[in-house]
Amino acid sequence: MSLLSLPYELLLLIAEHLESETNILAFGKANRRLYHQLNSLLYHYNVQHSGGSALLRATQHRQETAVQKALRAEVNARGIYHHQALARASYDGNQAFVRLLLENGADINTQIGVFGNALQAAAWRGREITVRFLLEKGANVNAHGGYFGNALQAASWGCHKETVELLLHSGADINAEGGEYSNALQAASCAGHVAIVEVLLENGADANALRGEYGSALYRASEGGYKAVVELLLDDGADVNAHGGLHGDALSTS
Repeated sequence: MSLLSLPYELLLLIAEHLESETNILAFGKANRRLYHQLNSLLYHYNVQHSGGSALLRATQHRQETAVQKALRAEVNARGIYHHQALARASYDGNQAFVRLLLENGADINTQIGVFGNALQAAAWRGREITVRFLLEKGANVNAHGGYFGNALQAASWGCHKETVELLLHSGADINAEGGEYSNALQAASCAGHVAIVEVLLENGADANALRGEYGSALYRASEGGYKAVVELLLDDGADVNAHGGLHGDALSTS
């Protein structure tokens, strides 16, 4: 009597007692019919023993069928990978996956990893359509966390003008502190993004805000050798002698 001639219920019981996804997969590959029957078990096993990592993996590879199967498997579990998958889909601008994940319980404002949250991930890449969709669905435009601190700083560093304007129109705090570059104006100045610096100054960014290791936007621009940005900041009243941070004033960069 061959193994595959055993009743399905017994085969399933055997599979449930295997010690890894690799073993379950190998067992399922013994027969095509058995593989399809054990496929859902693989996803449930992944949720129970790996926190649902299959969902993030499927999202990264844009495998919609696999995403749907993973979501069905974790219907009562909303782990770390569930929220990472939303951030990843937002970063990629994958509108279909973003919608699907939100419909299946992903928290739009969960703070996690380098992305910070889904809105910051989308803003970082300038995914304007996704940013707009997330805002419409209740994303907090001023949520803090992640590498850039907030979505506006991420969009400013990435030089995504339309996204910056959308975030400002949606109530983003232009002088909010936090993240790697302290505020949006410093982020744009550090990267030498003239157009973004102009938009931020026109909308009330404080050219003399002293924050973080480098102190000011003027210091950031001076250190980077971005003459056009330096001129914009000076025209807006930036104090060339202002001290802040760990490196002195802007003149010390020359």
